[in-house]
Amino acid sequence: MSEFVHQEDHFNPISDYSERAIAVYNDDLMAVKVRFNQLTDDRNMHQHMHQQLTYVVRGSFRFYREDEEIEVKAGDSLLFEPHVRHGCIPLEVNSELFDIFTPMRDEFLDVVKSN
Repeated sequence: MSEFVHQEDHFNPISDYSERAIAVYNDDLMAVKVRFNQLTDDRNMHQHMHQQLTYVVRGSFRFYREDEEIEVKAGDSLLFEPHVRHGCIPLEVNSELFDIFTPMRDEFLDVVKSN
């Protein structure tokens, strides 16, 4: 059986300017929080096999998807299909995202285990 509630809120650094905390997960689904502690112009463009739903919890961001860009603020949501190149930059310090992935991201667990 999967977790019903995961209460640990430990953030792990993922770059010089951002950190991630796993909210809850099972074999099929993972929810994570991503916080940007400082501004950066590094878009961190990437792609992955996972479908991703992103909710802006706090602050604002400029998101890039393939050749498109859009500014979003707290309360906005985005959807990224698998294998679509995307990335973002925070427009405010302490901006935060809540990401949901399916299937779950095994490599995120590796970061937690190494810290």
